[in-house]
Amino acid sequence: MTGVSREPLVRFEGVRLAYGPATVIEGLDFVLYEGDFFGLVGPNGAGKSTILRALLGRLRPTAGRVVYERELHRELEFGYVPQRHTLDPLFPLT
Repeated sequence: MTGVSREPLVRFEGVRLAYGPATVIEGLDFVLYEGDFFGLVGPNGAGKSTILRALLGRLRPTAGRVVYERELHRELEFGYVPQRHTLDPLFPLT
């Protein structure tokens, strides 16, 4: 994309995500830029839903940080395709 300014929206910096004492993911580093499409693919139990919960602010990292570069985090749009016919009640999505 020549000549197009892509502003960073969200940064994961050295993020560790856990449920109680059980660490699910650690050392997670990535940046999402304005206009990006972001997909998570992997086997059951790999941490896909955990990463989405952290991205949505529903799960706080136990180490590292999730940084919203601008106050747009309330305006971001997310799409979610569940594996099952029912939606996870922890996601604020319809």
